[in-house]
Amino acid sequence: MILLLLLLVVAGTFTVRLVQLQVGIHEQKQAFNSLQAAYTQQLQENEAVRKKLDRADEAQYIERVARDSLGLIKPGERVYVDASAGD
Repeated sequence: MILLLLLLVVAGTFTVRLVQLQVGIHEQKQAFNSLQAAYTQQLQENEAVRKKLDRADEAQYIERVARDSLGLIKPGERVYVDASAGD
């Protein structure tokens, strides 16, 4: 009788542990799939940027960076600032 009870306890312990491991495996698979999707999306974004840089004329790219990032203007150009934008 004691042997049967001990066997049931061991079998129950193994069953609980097996279920826990299966849940962990399922969670890890979901995390992996999520990371794989993010990786694929990042590859697509990188390719789009690479194509954009390949198509862009170097002079136009330099001008856009100078205007947008550095705030530079061409000689003789007038810059108008909208004073109402700060409201």
